[in-house]
Amino acid sequence: MSKATAEPGMRFSYGPIPFQCFGELMRSKLEPQNEFVEAYLQRRVLDPIGMKVGNWRKDADGNINLPAGVFLTPREQGKSLF
Repeated sequence: MSKATAEPGMRFSYGPIPFQCFGELMRSKLEPQNEFVEAYLQRRVLDPIGMKVGNWRKDADGNINLPAGVFLTPREQGKSLF
């Protein structure tokens, strides 16, 4: 639903839309396997680097808000940098 503001490959603009789309894509791919996005991320990304999530922000349907849905302490955030 979002329109490009520049030619592909010419400019990058940070925003939440790509993360929201990625989260929805993950949800639709994981749903047939009865797995939730946060469980997948925990198992495949967060556990391997030892990151502990304080809380997940979810919408009314219980889906995580991938662009702004995780609460981490500064120490936990730092684990993603190394």
